[in-house]
Amino acid sequence: MRNRRYGRGFAGNSRRRPKPSYLPVILILCLSVGCGYATAKYVVDPVVNYVPQIGEKVAEKQADKDSKKESKESSAAKETTRVVEDNVKVKNAGKLKGYAVQLGCYSDQAAAEKARKAAKQDGLQVVEQSGMYKVVGTICKTQEEARSEMAGLPEGTKGFVTEVYE
Repeated sequence: MRNRRYGRGFAGNSRRRPKPSYLPVILILCLSVGCGYATAKYVVDPVVNYVPQIGEKVAEKQADKDSKKESKESSAAKETTRVVEDNVKVKNAGKLKGYAVQLGCYSDQAAAEKARKAAKQDGLQVVEQSGMYKVVGTICKTQEEARSEMAGLPEGTKGFVTEVYE
């Protein structure tokens, strides 16, 4: 008879183990990361960064009421303006020369001249003020005159009333 000390086949057969499958581990990790992200985005973040929406609605209603009051009080020149004006007081840069409709402001005089020519309107001029070059229309004595000048701008031209200093 044969000696069966080593078993059947060659010696390496008895030590083989099945290879582990990492697919379920990777799948579980991906699902847990996805669930954590979804929880953080849709549950935790809205709770932590909660801002009541009712305050915005009240503010919108108040703004609507204020705009209705202002529209009733505005003059014909204000109704034709295309830019909202606010009454912000700035530091004076010298003696006030007047008010004008400003169409642009540039740091380079050549760029301001180019914009003035491109506007193709009569009466535009370039004024240097505080190191900036402004393209303005006719300089008027009062803001009301400047607003009436702004009402005469061609359709599609945007501008606003500004103070011009000497």
